[in-house]
Amino acid sequence: MKTRFLFAMLLLLAAGCGLHGPSARPHIRWFSLKEGIAAAGRTGKPCLVDFFYGPQCPRCRVFIDSIYSDPAIAARIERDFVPVRIDLTSPLIPEETRLSEEMETGGECMLLFLDSRGRPIRRSRDSAPICSMEAMDKKEFTAILDEALAAAGR
Repeated sequence: MKTRFLFAMLLLLAAGCGLHGPSARPHIRWFSLKEGIAAAGRTGKPCLVDFFYGPQCPRCRVFIDSIYSDPAIAARIERDFVPVRIDLTSPLIPEETRLSEEMETGGECMLLFLDSRGRPIRRSRDSAPICSMEAMDKKEFTAILDEALAAAGR
């Protein structure tokens, strides 16, 4: 009887953790730049590149708490983009350094979109890349996702 009780309690605990524990939070599988560009080439999806400074950065904190944690947004990123995170708190590899210099990030956090060949997606031919160094709300973020997909022809 005691064994059945313990087993039942274990099942209840496991069920509760599945509904409310860490696994219930939305999850974005971030790729390195090199992996992301390779995956984009295979899938034809554009890359969403987050030059990320971590939770101590106000812009990054907004994205962690409000944007990437939203289940609908996380699912959309996973479905429509190859998510790439460049950790600005670690030494950059040459490809990351080149992209940072090309985009003139100045070592600051930034959101950028690359096409499936690794080139910055631009608003129109010969115009500025679709990117942002600002924090934004969910509506603004969704609009920039829409713009990047349209400019990438998807």
